[in-house]
Amino acid sequence: SPHFFSALFSACAKCGTTNRNKNNKSGKSGQMFSSSSEALSDMAFDAFDEISAWWIAQDPERTPKHVVNDVRTAFNAFLHFLGVVDQHDVAQLIFESMKSQGPKPDVVTYNTMLNLLGSSKDVEAALDLYWEMARAGLAPTEKTFGSLLHAFASVGDTASAKTIFDSLEASGIAPNSILYTSFIHAAVSHGDDESLALAFDLADEMRRSGVPLTDVTYGCLLVACEKQGDVARAFRLYQQSLEERVTPSDQMHNILISVCTRCGKLDEALDLVKSMARKHSNIQQHAMNSLTRALSIESPGRAARMLSLMGAMGMQPSRQTRLEVLKQCALAGDVNQALAMFNSVELDGPAGSALIISLCAAQNLQDAVRVYDAMMAAAWRKMGRSNEEKKTTLTKRALEPSGPALASLAQAHAAAGLTSQAWKFYLQLRRKSQSLEDATLNNRKMFEALIEGQC
Repeated sequence: SPHFFSALFSACAKCGTTNRNKNNKSGKSGQMFSSSSEALSDMAFDAFDEISAWWIAQDPERTPKHVVNDVRTAFNAFLHFLGVVDQHDVAQLIFESMKSQGPKPDVVTYNTMLNLLGSSKDVEAALDLYWEMARAGLAPTEKTFGSLLHAFASVGDTASAKTIFDSLEASGIAPNSILYTSFIHAAVSHGDDESLALAFDLADEMRRSGVPLTDVTYGCLLVACEKQGDVARAFRLYQQSLEERVTPSDQMHNILISVCTRCGKLDEALDLVKSMARKHSNIQQHAMNSLTRALSIESPGRAARMLSLMGAMGMQPSRQTRLEVLKQCALAGDVNQALAMFNSVELDGPAGSALIISLCAAQNLQDAVRVYDAMMAAAWRKMGRSNEEKKTTLTKRALEPSGPALASLAQAHAAAGLTSQAWKFYLQLRRKSQSLEDATLNNRKMFEALIEGQC
């Protein structure tokens, strides 16, 4: 029966949403489905082929009205499933088919399509669909306006969101928490001073009107604080949410961590991380990466321990984070920590150069040359891939040791009496005209060591 198909499509949509949420929490991207849910997705498409073929074979004039409604419900459930799995083009084709061959779209159909268009940030198409809905004689509902506000929020169109919000009263719809929050989200996404001020004014209006602020509302306001760089206001809002008995979400805590990180309040951010870790809360990977990178500049040792904590929490630190911590450890003279990290990440130019300079200063020439060789091998591999793929997004030169690193290698080898090796690095430095100029101005000891070695 159509009820069977509705239940199947809803199950597939639920499965897709669950997998997407898991990937978002773990920071993964790419394939949304596991092998089992891919099979369920295939089943959904096969099932829709079956019910649509059955529907086309029916005589619309003889089909009972309740059956038409049930089939429409099944089609709407499949459209929702297509939105979850990002098959928006297929959804559009089915929507057009419903308009021509039935079952005729109802308010739920239009709301579902509006939600899809909002997710894909196609605001113009969403507005066209809204007016088409009006011409079809279908009265907009709260979800209609919520989908429109979501579309405007996705592109930060505060002016259009305000127009829609102001039209609620004429449609006989009282603004609720979801609609207010969607408007606030649009204002915060726009991000200029006037829009951010509007977001806080809307929150005050909610309190005056007796509309409760939710954890999502507070999350949007905390993002506004982050854009303003106002840590004090962020913590005041957080305290206010507790006083209003709003259970702070993990998202709110993650935004607070980002606010503190951006504003240099690293101790406060670390306290939040520790609190969330004790409660086994969901700490977002990008927040931990940002905090670790910021911490590495102030305290490389603590940043290295944060990398260990991320591993213990099942997170995979980004390559950018690991390279930044390695570089800062090297600049701080923590050669052992930097070397330990060197074995687990492919170096880029800045991190590798900092490590070479640090190793040369510690007279660890063997490891300095090992790092140099690894960087040059990676640079040549990159050049080979770039030639094959016709890509130049990251040049070979970006992976090579810098001029100061080559100068350090030349100086350290000359000082150790290894003249021929020192001369090799000096000749490579000479091929980099800008680097040689920098070395001439800033590394007199290299030239003195080379001259003494040659003499």
